[in-house]
Amino acid sequence: MDTQEATKGCIKRRAALWRDDEFEVLVAEVEDVQTRLEESAEKAKRRGAAKRAASSPARFRSARAGRIRAIDRFKTMIGQGRTTAAVKHITNRAGGGPMQPGDPADPVNAPGRTVLDVLRGKHPPRHPPAPGPFTEPPEELPKCRPAVVTEAHIERAARQIRGGAGPVAGDARVWEALLLKYDASKQLREAFARATNKINSENVDWRTIAALRDARLIALDKQPGVRPIGIGEVPFRIMTKAICIAARREVEQACGTLQLCAGQQGGIEAACHVVSSLMTGEPLEPIHPPPSEAPADNAASSPAPPPPPLPPICVKAMLALDGTNAWNTTARPNALWQVRRWWPSASRFIWNVYKFPARLHVGRGTPHLYSREGVTQGDPAASLIFACASLPMFEELQRHHPRVIQVNFADDGSGLGDLPDLRGYLDDAIELGKEIRYLINTKKCVLVVQPGDEEEAACLFEGTEVRIVTDAEHLGAMVGTPEAGRAYVQQKVAEFVADVRALSEAASRVPQEALYAAAKSLQAKWIYLRRVMHTTCEDFEVLRDTITDTFLPALVGTPQPLSDDMKRLLLRPVRHGGIGLVDPSFRAPLSAPLDGQTDLCQLTRKASRAGTTILAHAIATSAPRLPAATHRSQMHRARRVFRESLDETFAHDSTAIIGRLPLGQARAAERTRCNDTGQFMTVRPSQLDDTDLSALEFRDAMCHRYGLPHQDMPDKCDGERPNGARCGADFTVQHALGCSLGGLVYAKHDRLKHEVGGLCQLGGLKVAYEHTVWKETAHAAAARDPRAVPLEGALG
Repeated sequence: MDTQEATKGCIKRRAALWRDDEFEVLVAEVEDVQTRLEESAEKAKRRGAAKRAASSPARFRSARAGRIRAIDRFKTMIGQGRTTAAVKHITNRAGGGPMQPGDPADPVNAPGRTVLDVLRGKHPPRHPPAPGPFTEPPEELPKCRPAVVTEAHIERAARQIRGGAGPVAGDARVWEALLLKYDASKQLREAFARATNKINSENVDWRTIAALRDARLIALDKQPGVRPIGIGEVPFRIMTKAICIAARREVEQACGTLQLCAGQQGGIEAACHVVSSLMTGEPLEPIHPPPSEAPADNAASSPAPPPPPLPPICVKAMLALDGTNAWNTTARPNALWQVRRWWPSASRFIWNVYKFPARLHVGRGTPHLYSREGVTQGDPAASLIFACASLPMFEELQRHHPRVIQVNFADDGSGLGDLPDLRGYLDDAIELGKEIRYLINTKKCVLVVQPGDEEEAACLFEGTEVRIVTDAEHLGAMVGTPEAGRAYVQQKVAEFVADVRALSEAASRVPQEALYAAAKSLQAKWIYLRRVMHTTCEDFEVLRDTITDTFLPALVGTPQPLSDDMKRLLLRPVRHGGIGLVDPSFRAPLSAPLDGQTDLCQLTRKASRAGTTILAHAIATSAPRLPAATHRSQMHRARRVFRESLDETFAHDSTAIIGRLPLGQARAAERTRCNDTGQFMTVRPSQLDDTDLSALEFRDAMCHRYGLPHQDMPDKCDGERPNGARCGADFTVQHALGCSLGGLVYAKHDRLKHEVGGLCQLGGLKVAYEHTVWKETAHAAAARDPRAVPLEGALG
C-alpha cells in the first residue's frame, strides 16, 4: 500500500475512534507519535551537528560565525517587536538568560540547590490572613462599579502587548495579528471585551478560567540569584491589560505619592529629582500656574503672583529598603482586600483570577508549581495590585514618621530624613511588613549618608546589617557626592559607546533594524540619563564621535566618506531631514538658543523637572493626595513647550546645514524635509506588515533621500530594446527611474499595484488583478519562432 493510501486509512481509523468516543486511545496514539517525532528530531539534530562539524572549515566555527548568528537573531527579535531584548542581545547585556530547572542555582551562595529548588522556595504555600489594622474594614467601603471594557480597549492592549507564548502555543504577534489584521478581527475584539466584562462583573466559576490563568514559569539568571517570571496566556494578558487601561486612573488617584508604580506620569523622574534635591539642598522647580488660570486682560488688574517656592530642604541620609521576594510572598488575601478597597472598579476581575492558585508549568517532565501568594511577575496588573497591597503599610509609616519623606516605587521603598528618624522608620517597616508579608531584608538595605556622617550612622544602625555608603545607584540615577555623579555619567557613556559599536557591526548586515534599535531603544537610555542627572554636552562628545565615525558609515554604506555637514544633518529628527537619531551632544547656535540655553542636556533636565514639579512638590511635602489631573496637564504642557522649542531650533539649524551642502544633496535633503518622506526610517521592520527592507533596499532609499552615490552602480544601462539592441545609456538614478526598458518602472508599478490592492483587501473590498502581458524581446521571439513578431504588451 502506498503512502497516500496508508494516510487515508489512518485518518478513517481515527475518525471512527472519535465517533466511538475512544478518546483515551486517540490521546495515547498522539502521545506515542509525539514521542517518536521528538526522538527522530533529536537524532537528526545530532547527525546534522556531526556532519557540520566534520565538513565545515574552521573559519565558519569561529567567533565571527557566532557573531553573524547573533545579528540574525537580533533581526528576528526586532521583527517580533522585542526591541529592548534585541538591543540587550546584540550588546551582550542580557544577563545570564534563562536557566533550566536542573541547573545549579548559585554554586557560591547556595551550593547543591538547583533552579527548581529555588523556584519552589520562591512560591511559598498560602498563609492564613493575620488579624491586624490592615484587614479591618474601613468606615465606608466604596461601591463596586465595574469598569466597562470596549473593543477599543482590547485593540489598544493588543497593540501594546509583547512577549512569548504561555503554556499553549501562540505568542503576542499571533494574537496581535488575529485581533487587528483580519476582517473578523473586530468581532474577535468584541468577544474579548464581553469575556473581560463578564469576569469583571460576576463571580465566575474557577473551572471555566483555570486554563486561562495557567502560566509558563521560566527562571532568569540574576547573576547571582534566580528571578521567576510567569508568562501567562496571551489572551489573559490582553484582557488584563485592557482592564488596566480602562480603570488604572482609580489606582493612581488612591496611591497618590506613596506608590509611584500606579501609573503616575513621570513617576521615576520625579522620584529622582526629589532625592537629588533633598540630598544636595538644591531647590525644586517652582510651580507656575497654567496659562488658562491667568486673569483676563484688564488694564486695571495685574497678574496674580506665583505661589512661593518650596524652601530648600536638606536631609542627612536616605534609607533604601529591599524586600525578600516581595512579589511572590506578599499576603494574597490582604492584597485582594486592598484591591477591593482602593481599586473597586476592577476588584471583581482581580478576585476571579487570583482567588485560587494558578498552575505554573516549569517544563516537560517537571511537576507543576502553584502561585498561592503575592502576584505573578509578568502579569500586566502586577504592579497595580502590589501598589494597592503595600499602600496601607506606607500610610501607617507616614503617620508614625511624619519627618521622613517617602519615595516608593513598587518593592523599592526608600525614606529620607535624619538618621535617628530613619532608624525608627526601619524598625517600624520591618514590623509592619510582617503583617502583609513584605519581608525587609536588611542585608540588602542601603543607607546613603552625607560625607562625614558614617560613624554616627554606624552607631545608630548597629546590629541591623544595613550597608552604609556615601553614594549609591537609585532608580537609574546616582545619589551621593557630585564626584560620584560625574563618575557615574562617564561610566554610563562608556557603556553607550560600546553599545553603539555593537550596533554598528549589526548595521553592516541589517541597517534598517540597527537604526530602529538605536533610535527607539538605545537613544532612550541616554535621554533618561540626561533627564535625571546633571550632564553637559561635553559628557556626550565621545558618544557623538562614535556615532558619526562608526555607526553612520556602516548604516549608509556609501563608497565615499560622508562630509561633516551631512553627518550633522543625519543626526537630526526625521521631520527635520535626519534619521531620527539625534546628536547627543547637540548645542544650539547662539542665534537660535533653546529656551535661552544652548546646551541640550541642561534643557532636557530642566524640562523634566518642570514637567514633574507638581508631583515632586507633593512627594517632598508628603501631601496626602496628588492632584493627578493637574499633574498630567503640567506634564503635557512641559512636553509641548520642550518639543516646540526643539522644533524651532532644529528647523533653523537644518536650514543652515542644507545651505552648505552641494547643490544635488541640498535639493534632495530639502525635498525630503518638506515632503515628510522618512517614514521608512521610523517604522518597525516587520515581515508580517511588509515594512522590512533588505540591506540594499534600505541603503538605496537612504542614498536617494540625501542625494548620495549608490553602491555597486553599473556604468551603462542593460535594458534591452524590442529589436535586441541594448539601451546603453549612462546608468544614473534618474535614468533608472525613467527607463522603460530596464524593467524597474514595471516592477515598481506592479509593487504599487499589489500594495494598493492589499490595503483594499484589508478594508474588506474584493480585489482582482488583470493579467500582465509582457513585451517579448527579439531574442525570446527568435528562440520561440524565427518568424514570430514581438508582442506589444500592456501592463495590467
